[in-house]
Amino acid sequence: MTPLSIALMLLGRTGHPIEDFEERAEAFYRDTGVMAPGKSVPVAMGGQWTDEERHDKFDAWWLAKKQEVRAVWRELEASRCDSCAEWFPRAEVNTVSHRSLCRGCEERE
Repeated sequence: MTPLSIALMLLGRTGHPIEDFEERAEAFYRDTGVMAPGKSVPVAMGGQWTDEERHDKFDAWWLAKKQEVRAVWRELEASRCDSCAEWFPRAEVNTVSHRSLCRGCEERE
């Protein structure tokens, strides 16, 4: 999953609680092989994890997904131009090439 798709999943892509729950449950299962809390466990999988273990695994997975999004957000924040507050690739911020692309910085010079 990309950071953007993770963020949308965390926020609820559709705004419909059941659809958003299903998307999260599918992603959790795809990543962990464990059925999400609230999902019925197939007989073939029964007994592998207690409800408490499934909740703990889901909570840990959810926290990891939030941390992934926060890491990307921190990277984006670090890519903001000090002069104009525009977003640019990190390597270009506050450089000559950035200033030539940025109207706000161009006007300041």
